[in-house]
Amino acid sequence: MKWIFWCWLSLVLVQLNDCQCFGCHEEERLALLKLKTSFYPDKSYAPPSWEDDDSDCCAWENVVCDKETKQVSKLFLNSSWDPLEVYEDVNLDATLFLPFKDLTSLNLSSNMFSGLADNDGTRNFVFSVYHFRILFCCCEIGRRFKYSFFSNSLRSTGFERLSKLNKLRFLDLSGGYFNDSILAHVGAISSLTTLYLASNLMTGATHFQELAALSNLEELDLSENLLESFMEIQGLKKLSKLKVLNLNSNKLNMSTLLSLGNLHSLKRLYINHNSLEGSITIDGLNSLRNLEVLDVSSSNICSNFLQVLEYMISLKGLSLRDNSLNATLDLLGLCKLRDLEELDISHNSFKGTIPSCVETLTSLRVLDISRNRFSGNISSSFISNLISLEFLSLSHNVFQSLAPFSSIANHSKLEVFELIGDNNGLMVEIDDHNWVPRFQLKIFRLSGCSVDEGSMFKFLSYQYDLRVIDLSDNNLEGDFPTWLMENNTRMVELHLKNNSFKGQFPLPCRPSTFISVVDISNNQLQGHIPSNISVYLPNLKFLNLSTNSFKGSIPSSFGDMKICSFWTCQTMNSWETYLIAWSLAAFFCML
Repeated sequence: MKWIFWCWLSLVLVQLNDCQCFGCHEEERLALLKLKTSFYPDKSYAPPSWEDDDSDCCAWENVVCDKETKQVSKLFLNSSWDPLEVYEDVNLDATLFLPFKDLTSLNLSSNMFSGLADNDGTRNFVFSVYHFRILFCCCEIGRRFKYSFFSNSLRSTGFERLSKLNKLRFLDLSGGYFNDSILAHVGAISSLTTLYLASNLMTGATHFQELAALSNLEELDLSENLLESFMEIQGLKKLSKLKVLNLNSNKLNMSTLLSLGNLHSLKRLYINHNSLEGSITIDGLNSLRNLEVLDVSSSNICSNFLQVLEYMISLKGLSLRDNSLNATLDLLGLCKLRDLEELDISHNSFKGTIPSCVETLTSLRVLDISRNRFSGNISSSFISNLISLEFLSLSHNVFQSLAPFSSIANHSKLEVFELIGDNNGLMVEIDDHNWVPRFQLKIFRLSGCSVDEGSMFKFLSYQYDLRVIDLSDNNLEGDFPTWLMENNTRMVELHLKNNSFKGQFPLPCRPSTFISVVDISNNQLQGHIPSNISVYLPNLKFLNLSTNSFKGSIPSSFGDMKICSFWTCQTMNSWETYLIAWSLAAFFCML
């Protein structure tokens, strides 16, 4: 009977070996090592765990394996090189990925290939190292250099081999400076559901019809390219399963937007930072009844665009930010969008009072109406009915008064409140009776207003999770409120400039390791700058103590801090202090 047992054991061992239950497949491990050799010109950027030893390659960095089959399913090879270095002869060889037959996700974004390998294994080298040197030396100039120096960008010969990876679902080729020819081969990977082609050099003049073959595509990112008009994206109309489309930062016009009406499955559309000026008809976009998110910010849209919004009954997120719109808010048709959760109409020129119907949008979580010309009074009902709010920004308008803060007493989800009044005498009533807020704010900006400091500090005494607080330009008096830092141990920014705080600048009783910005300029503080400031504020990056009455020298402990901006210009020895401050700032920022 022993021979039966040994036969059975042998069969089990063979099966275990075949299924690679103890680690990744040997073929794929060797392929990863080969990929490391050819893909990383600078070996210091190669993942340190990618070594030819007994380690399991499924545990290597940037590698994800299927839990059951132990085959590589995801590879993250984005940003693989030093962006300030010049590399020669770095070619993308698609054959390196063919051993990964179960690969579902491949990220190659933000890499600088000098060419691609042809089918015969030779190089397709399309621009010289000279171009690279110009780009890297001038990279801070901006995006316009990308278009100048890469007009003869990477061709995609040999890339069609990726079409053999018939399980590939996710492909990211962003920031690779590919031109339109890449589409002919990407279009052959019919299994794709997500395709990122952002920050390339595609104009849409050729090959865009190839995208129509991606019948399974659900998400497509073509942002930051050179797409211009309606005729260039006709292929997109056949993508019947497309749910997410990102076209931001191109050169698209209104006719392009109208052409998207055939994408009936579309749920999220980002077409911000384009040129959508011109009239629009209701027939153009009212078919997008499944659209949940629409971003047309910074796109020069006209007021008549607002008339079609009421037909997008499924909208949950809408951004009209920065379009110089000056119509009255009644024209928006917003009150019919009962499912709206996020609304951003900031940086426009809307006038008049906020219509009362806005308070019926009880699903709103985010509301930003800052930097407009809204006037009148903000009623209690407007705020109190929107109990789902998490973010509320009312800054930079011309309101005369704000409803009492007790109007938001029941807003248990509120995390961000911003009201910057531009010193226009806006009256803010913090407390009209005793109440305890049900929320914990993370960001609180209340500046340039007329406010009672006692009631405001009482309100703030209930807050223990503030990250950013701005009480500037409120003419507040009394001792410096060190307790704000002590109560909120994760505070990052503290802005108290242009007030009338007196006394010394005391430090919190315990080190505040998160604080990086402190601006207490233009107050009446005096005494010495604490010598142990580096102990209690060790991660400070910006410090403004100017226009106070501090005396003495700058503490030597500043040498232990990496302050990149430091101001403490005084009446006495002002030039000396000014020069020392700038010298320290320049020195610390170089560390």
